[in-house]
Amino acid sequence: MPFHYDPNEKFEDMPVPPVGDYDVAIVTAKDTRSKAGNDMIEFQTQIQGGEFANTTMFYYLVDNNSMTARNTHALCKSVAHSGPVIAQAFEGRRGRVHVVHETYNGKTRPKIARWLEPDSEQWSIAVPSAPATNYSSPPLEDPDDAPF
Repeated sequence: MPFHYDPNEKFEDMPVPPVGDYDVAIVTAKDTRSKAGNDMIEFQTQIQGGEFANTTMFYYLVDNNSMTARNTHALCKSVAHSGPVIAQAFEGRRGRVHVVHETYNGKTRPKIARWLEPDSEQWSIAVPSAPATNYSSPPLEDPDDAPF
């Protein structure tokens, strides 16, 4: 498919959602490490519904300080998750977040400031069940194949 690239063509930046509360879906979640070497889960989320539907935002749950437990608790409550805190358990879940603005490389972008805990006043979306995930190891073909 041939096309013509014009390096002088200007594109408008994507509109930035105003500061406020939004329903989001967790599109991807992956285990990784922060630049400082701490364990981290990187979440790619998208706003659900409204004028800013499908706006992508990232959230990083870093295991590095006393806020980790509070942030993990709020995230799990928001997306109705209980169990192991592993990346795959969060994919496909929905929650509600408070969005603020941050400036990065001279541009304003949305940032998830916190996950909102569900209650009848601030959170009204239905939470779909997350995809089934098997956290256990596959059975050994032969018990003598055990590595220990």
